[in-house]
Amino acid sequence: MLLFAVVLAISVPMVLSAFETYDRLRTEDDLVNEIARFVNISVLYLDAGGGRADITVRLRDGVLRHIDFVEFGGPLDSPLCASIRYRFIGEDTRYLTLEDYGLRMTASDGPLRLSSGTWEVHLEVRSGGPGTYALLSIG
Repeated sequence: MLLFAVVLAISVPMVLSAFETYDRLRTEDDLVNEIARFVNISVLYLDAGGGRADITVRLRDGVLRHIDFVEFGGPLDSPLCASIRYRFIGEDTRYLTLEDYGLRMTASDGPLRLSSGTWEVHLEVRSGGPGTYALLSIG
């Protein structure tokens, strides 16, 4: 019985550590892949010269790691309009740039800020006075 307790005491922390690492990596990969899917759809409309679409965005928490927020774009006169920011609870904010795509995003009141869950995001790519940009809203 003592041998079983020693083996259990040694192996349980390793198994829990491996699970935590897996959950952390899977959660971030899922989030970044969902953001990339959204950006790719936006770029298609940008390359087509404009258009509208309703895009389902699924932001899923992990078992141990939870999404604090995802912000798409910002004010058009700010460098934030060419970036997407996200943060997990208790961690630093990460930035993804959209400059390589020539894509700028904004919502009516600055960035579009989402938390975990399933969202219908209305995308409208416009050309006009401030140039070409994507106007985002919750549909």
